[in-house]
Amino acid sequence: MKKYVIALLAAIVLVGFSGMSKAVDLDSKTINVTATVLEYAEITGDLSAMELAFSGAANESLSDTNIIHVETNCAATVSVTATPLTHMNGGTITTEVTIDGTSSIDVDVQHNGDHSVTITGTTGAISAQEAGEYGSVITITVAG
Repeated sequence: MKKYVIALLAAIVLVGFSGMSKAVDLDSKTINVTATVLEYAEITGDLSAMELAFSGAANESLSDTNIIHVETNCAATVSVTATPLTHMNGGTITTEVTIDGTSSIDVDVQHNGDHSVTITGTTGAISAQEAGEYGSVITITVAG
């Protein structure tokens, strides 16, 4: 019985001390938090070189198309431009570049989709285009 009385007293003492050690809130404040997500876009997909192989005939028109992927977190305009197809000696071939058939497209907020980028070159008279390599650079721009 003595063991039970000692155990009971020990339990009462522990419960008493646990109540005394309970913390009391002396003060409490809140802090507001805000976050900002900046406008962002990414262009991926087929960004490989495009190729037009003209026969040399007059008024020949050739096109090549790549499928690109545009992802944005905001409404934006996607536009394409290209430098003229230019020979190292300065001659050029008439050049046009489009995205989905036009020079620019408007995309909605949180856009995530594929688009066709097409370059078209058209030669003039046979003697107007020197034989050899021509080069052009296409620029794809996403602007918010």
